[in-house]
Amino acid sequence: MKDSWQNKWRAVGALMAALMLCSCAAFNKRAAPMLATVSCPSVATVLATLRPARETGGLVVVPGRDACVGDKLRYAAQQLMPGGRSDLPKAQVFVNDVLAQSAGREQDEWRGLAQLLNQQLVERRRSDADQERLSQQLKAEQKRANDAQARLEALKQVEQTMMQRTIDKKGGQP
Repeated sequence: MKDSWQNKWRAVGALMAALMLCSCAAFNKRAAPMLATVSCPSVATVLATLRPARETGGLVVVPGRDACVGDKLRYAAQQLMPGGRSDLPKAQVFVNDVLAQSAGREQDEWRGLAQLLNQQLVERRRSDADQERLSQQLKAEQKRANDAQARLEALKQVEQTMMQRTIDKKGGQP
């Protein structure tokens, strides 16, 4: 019985040694770089599959710099949709990349969509800047109104104090 356990442990040890040798051999081999094939969808497919962030559970995949043109424009379009994260600067970078790639090629299928998204991004930035400016003006007006209200309250307090002093000097009659 003792020999069977020893044989089992020897077999396990031999198996471990073989596995270690296999793993070392795998490190010595240089793996050929695998090129990922990127299949870019058509403009119609991108537009058909475009969904607001709230419908996708807030999940918006940010494409890399070397991503497909369709993925870049899909991301830019999602940023313009209501309920999105509105990462407009990154969306603008992607649109500018597509416009730069299609420069001189007026028949490029992506150029029209990229130009439309570029116009929308410019308009959104302008609108956001106007909204921020109006918000700051509103805050300034509210502060001025609150300051004026505080001064009015202070003047009322002074007036009441003066009336109280006059009443006290005249002996209880106003």
